[in-house]
Amino acid sequence: MVGPPRRLPEVSVVASRQQPHEIFLVVLSGVFGVAYLVGAPPPESVAALIDPWLMHFWAAGLAVGGLLGALALGGWGGTRVSLRVEQAAMSSTALALCVAASTIFQVAGDRGFFGVGFCLSWAMANLARVYMIQSDLRKLQRIDGPLKRR
Repeated sequence: MVGPPRRLPEVSVVASRQQPHEIFLVVLSGVFGVAYLVGAPPPESVAALIDPWLMHFWAAGLAVGGLLGALALGGWGGTRVSLRVEQAAMSSTALALCVAASTIFQVAGDRGFFGVGFCLSWAMANLARVYMIQSDLRKLQRIDGPLKRR
C-alpha cells in the first residue's frame, strides 16, 4: 500500500566558525585592541590623524570585536546566540578596520596600498560573514521557529 510521499525535514548546515585564519584574526583584533586601550602606542597613521577619543573608539572596536569573536568561536550561548555574537564581533571589527584603512591612506597615500587593501579586504570579509550568518539564522528560524526567550 502506497500512501502520500513523506516530506523529509529540511536541514540547515551551519558552516564551522573555527577556521584557522579567522581564529588568528579574532585573537589579533582582541590583543591589539586591548593593548591600545591600556596604553600601547597606536600605529603612527592612526595617532597622527585622529583625535584621542576616536583612537580609543577605534581600539575599543578592535577589542570588542576580538573578545566577542572569541566567545562566538567558542560556541558561547548555543548556536543562535553565538551566531548573533559573531555578527556583532564582525561588524565592530569591520568598522575599526575601515578607520585604520582611512588613516593609512591619508598618511601614506599610494605607498599605503598594501595596508589599505589588507584592512579593507579584512573588513569586507567580516561583512560577508555577517551576511552569511544572517542567512543561516533565517534558515534556522524557518526550520525551528523563532528563538524562544527564557
